[in-house]
Amino acid sequence: PLAALTKSVNRRVGNASTDNIWLTVAALAVALIRALPVSFLLASAGWLLLRAPDPAAFTGNVSASLFALAPFLYNLLVFRVLAAEEGVLQLHFSWRPMNLAIIRKQLDRLIAVGAPIVFGIVIFYSSELAFDRATMGRFLFLALLVLLVVTFRPLAHPRTGVASSYYQQNRNSWVSKLRWFWYALVVGIPLLLGVLSLLGYMYTSITLTSLIVDTIWLALALIVANLIVLRWIALSRAQLALRVMEEEREKQTETTAEGEAPAVEPTPVDIDKVDTQTRQLLRWALIIFAVFAGWGIWSDVFPAFRLFDQVGLWTRAVVVDGVETLAPVTLADLLLALIVAAGTAIAYRNLPGLMEIAVLQCMTLAPGSRYAANTLVRYIVITIGAIAVLNIIGWNWSRIQWLVAALSVGLGFGLQEVVANFVSGLIILFERPVRVGDTVTV
Repeated sequence: PLAALTKSVNRRVGNASTDNIWLTVAALAVALIRALPVSFLLASAGWLLLRAPDPAAFTGNVSASLFALAPFLYNLLVFRVLAAEEGVLQLHFSWRPMNLAIIRKQLDRLIAVGAPIVFGIVIFYSSELAFDRATMGRFLFLALLVLLVVTFRPLAHPRTGVASSYYQQNRNSWVSKLRWFWYALVVGIPLLLGVLSLLGYMYTSITLTSLIVDTIWLALALIVANLIVLRWIALSRAQLALRVMEEEREKQTETTAEGEAPAVEPTPVDIDKVDTQTRQLLRWALIIFAVFAGWGIWSDVFPAFRLFDQVGLWTRAVVVDGVETLAPVTLADLLLALIVAAGTAIAYRNLPGLMEIAVLQCMTLAPGSRYAANTLVRYIVITIGAIAVLNIIGWNWSRIQWLVAALSVGLGFGLQEVVANFVSGLIILFERPVRVGDTVTV
């Protein structure tokens, strides 16, 4: 059934009348399911060993190894399925077959060689004997680092690697100018970790390697998410352009049939602007998510990441178990408030493009209705962002309600014309006595 579903999806991809983003989502779901059986069996075996009556120490080590190997192997198998010939990366995201062949070769190497090494590392490192950790555990760990160097080198090579075409097409970008630095960094980090383990810092090197592997999985997941978003934007842009062209053709047909000159009207949708706004908004969303996810991965290792939580700026009143107490507002809270404010500003500027592609193009709305919807959504975003920032830094409503009341009286006298104009604008948005494209004579 999965093979038949994959063939059905592949036949519809690339066809202008049938292609849509849900085909990509379905193909990804199939890839996730196809990679599941082996990892599920490994995890089930580890669980059964752990549940055995009176398990020996070695049985517990094997169970821990199976639990560690299952997610590692599952991630490898998922990307192996995605990179297969006529797979998702080739058909849906238009990756070059030559690059996919390199990726498949390295993934096969990691599956065949890396998975047994990971299994052995966990067994020997979980042993109660220090001799096992210092001999076979260290040997297998060094073998894993050598395997990572051998795997990363062809993938990251600036001339023959996966990113070589990007470097050639964007030679003036700073990423391309630093291509040899990225190559040295990718290849050099496993070598440096190997040196640390030989110097006796075995625990540190294993911990850092585990976190680096988790960061790599995070980066790959974000790359796939970005590819999905870009494909969705491209398909929505094509559908939006087709709809705009059909509307213009209908208007020309109507005016020609009536024998009148076509009225000069503004373009209903600026497709280029919508595309740019959507890409910027979603790119920033991925960047912010990557920062928080990376922070969550590395914060337990580097205490410096938690230093901001120890710097108190002022206090705020919070209710704990019905008792009001004072809690500090830290530097981390202030940084979070700044991030929320920046995210609100980015959303305010770029949300109309996302609204146009995601929601408004599915509705039959006039240009004036689209403008009204975008404006109201912007007001809502600003309001939610302001409330969130004030709550983070401790300025809750109970503290500022009297200030707001006083300012309301002052604004009522001093800025009544501005407030009146703002309310009049809201009335125009809702009642639409005039619309985009109307000619107003005063």
